[in-house]
Amino acid sequence: MAAKKRKRISLKFIAGLAGCSTTTVSNVINKKGLFGDEIRDKILKIVKKYGYTINPSARSLRMGKSETVALVFYRPNVDIFKSEYYLTMTYGFQKRLSELGFEILLSEISQEDVDNNSQPRFVARGKADAIVVLGRIPERIVASLRRCGLPMLMLDSYFKNIDSIYTDGLRATEKLTSHLAALGHKKIAYLAYDNFDFNTAMRINGYLKAMKAAGLGAKVYRNFKTNEEGCAVLGEILSKGGRPTAVLACNDVVATSLMCHAQSMGFRVPEDISFCGYDDTVIATRCTPKLTTVHVDCEHIGSVGAETIAKRMESPSRRPYTNVFPAEIIARGSTGAAPRVKK
Repeated sequence: MAAKKRKRISLKFIAGLAGCSTTTVSNVINKKGLFGDEIRDKILKIVKKYGYTINPSARSLRMGKSETVALVFYRPNVDIFKSEYYLTMTYGFQKRLSELGFEILLSEISQEDVDNNSQPRFVARGKADAIVVLGRIPERIVASLRRCGLPMLMLDSYFKNIDSIYTDGLRATEKLTSHLAALGHKKIAYLAYDNFDFNTAMRINGYLKAMKAAGLGAKVYRNFKTNEEGCAVLGEILSKGGRPTAVLACNDVVATSLMCHAQSMGFRVPEDISFCGYDDTVIATRCTPKLTTVHVDCEHIGSVGAETIAKRMESPSRRPYTNVFPAEIIARGSTGAAPRVKK
């Protein structure tokens, strides 16, 4: 004799046993809102006892929502598959987003999208309820994404009238440059990739501000696209007279590449030349000497990003929100007093 098919358990059934509303049951199951331990434990015990499971498709159709957030990135500026910085930020974002009851959809903006000023395919297909732009993407693509009418967040970047979260690179680099000036360095150079990026622009502005305050001449080099090309640029700089005694780089990867190249040319670090990075990724502590840099809590920023887009979906009409995180300078062995000028 065939086994009797078990009747599907509903939210209403669970609410009746728990003595609360179906809304409360739904919110507890989806980890949305705050509830007392007693009612939450009671609901979860009933859910476990009767083996209740959520039907995502039915719920999405009923609510007219996908309960999915699209994380959009532009590979020339953000390569989440190779960058420890953005990979860690994405981890923090996805982890908190999952806790809030949402799924993540990764979407890369291609060069073709940029050339055609087109929106990602997930927009037309209604695959996401909100968009989070990770790092910098071309402004006309941001403008195009805004026209789709979905809640948006700029994570680790900024755009006017859109929720934005980023670190205070201007202030951090200003302090780092001032630190080098206090060590006696008068010739300090800044090297960065030539692709436009909001964070790099802010860091360079901080460098320029500190150099001006110290009465020093600034030198910014942005004539390279890869680390190898950056090393070639540094090689030319160090081969000429009036070479810098300290170098700031846009991130730790660039800084360590430049530092290793200078060492291969016979320069001692920091006795002959000091180096500074930004981000405080793992590579900063695996080079010799260890790299002076700026610490960024990427996982926490990603987590806050998930909470921010969730709030935006709950309150689409609230005023745009900007959250700027302070960044901490981490002084290590790659920086020291400026070398004495030989008489």
